[in-house]
Amino acid sequence: MSTTTANSQDRGDSGSSSRWYDVTLSLGSNGVAPLWQGRFDSPGTHTVELSLPQPMLATVALLVVNDHGQASSATLTVSYNQHFYDSLKWVASLPLLLVALPLLVAQPGKKWGQRDDEVELPS
Repeated sequence: MSTTTANSQDRGDSGSSSRWYDVTLSLGSNGVAPLWQGRFDSPGTHTVELSLPQPMLATVALLVVNDHGQASSATLTVSYNQHFYDSLKWVASLPLLLVALPLLVAQPGKKWGQRDDEVELPS
């Protein structure tokens, strides 16, 4: 779950009661498949919670159209949980490597590269 906050500052006629803002948030700059679409009836700070598909490096596009048809857009590139995801692979495999390496190296009574049928048995 990701939270996006936007602040709109409208300096237009405050006496008008029919102000609205169509807002579209999309993944990627094309806006073909929006993540969220909605309408706000007043200027100010608005918060939207989004479910994002997976950890990745992504471009998020914001498009705002007001009641006069004026459009404003912004894009930003974000990386969320990508570095954590890469590190998680090492955190999961490191304990296994730390346990397996000494077991492979230190086998008593057997020399490195010696086959099992050539091991000298104690008398």
